[in-house]
Amino acid sequence: MRLILTLVLITIAVGFGHSPDSRSADTSPPARAKWLDLHETGVGHTYIEPTTVREDPSSKYRRVWMLMDLQKPQDGGHSIKALQEFDCRNERTRVLFLILHSEPMGVGSALRSTRPEGEEANWIPIPPDSSVKIASKLVCSFPSVPIQER
Repeated sequence: MRLILTLVLITIAVGFGHSPDSRSADTSPPARAKWLDLHETGVGHTYIEPTTVREDPSSKYRRVWMLMDLQKPQDGGHSIKALQEFDCRNERTRVLFLILHSEPMGVGSALRSTRPEGEEANWIPIPPDSSVKIASKLVCSFPSVPIQER
């Protein structure tokens, strides 16, 4: 899973280039997602699920589920769902939760899940000209629902 987390974080940092425990309702991915196509690169295809945009009332950070359909399988998985958090005011992001799926488009078995820790959980600047930049513009402009704990 460390390889996948590293891949996701590197992809975010580089900008994709051009060309189960008790958790809140907001860390559970949507069962029937309607993914919005963002960007395709040599690594894979990136989507967001706009109906999952949530805002923390105190920090104003926004969260959304993102999906990366991998061009080449990693650790037996064909797609990764990531709960991504955005600090819209300071143009930075971080990954809160990752799930590796056996099939494309976040379906099939959940092979592994993880919460980034240490440096991997830190905020990073949103790279210009990236899928994450496209996502941040959308997420920061969408109406949101306050985050609610179960």
